[in-house]
Amino acid sequence: MWAQVEQQALATTLLQAGPEQDTLCAGWRTRHLAAHLYLRAHQPWRLLGLPSSDGLDELAEECRDVLRYEQVVEQFLQRPAWPWRLGQLICSRFCQVAG
Repeated sequence: MWAQVEQQALATTLLQAGPEQDTLCAGWRTRHLAAHLYLRAHQPWRLLGLPSSDGLDELAEECRDVLRYEQVVEQFLQRPAWPWRLGQLICSRFCQVAG
């Protein structure tokens, strides 16, 4: 539960700051941080740097647009459905059958 509170506080701070504020990460603006947080939680394969992975830089560039930035921050708050919860789903169904 505390993680959700912290996540909400971070999202609020990002929204208040806007996409072009400096962060403590050298060379990163808030749009880079928002893109990283979203991708890490929802599409981590895009952070691998593969030629077809459309990674962090592309999403951070999209986030120059304030509306896109706000959308990414709001999506960061949503629970990822795939693949992280898949293990829980399989386990819960298996345990019901086995139990």
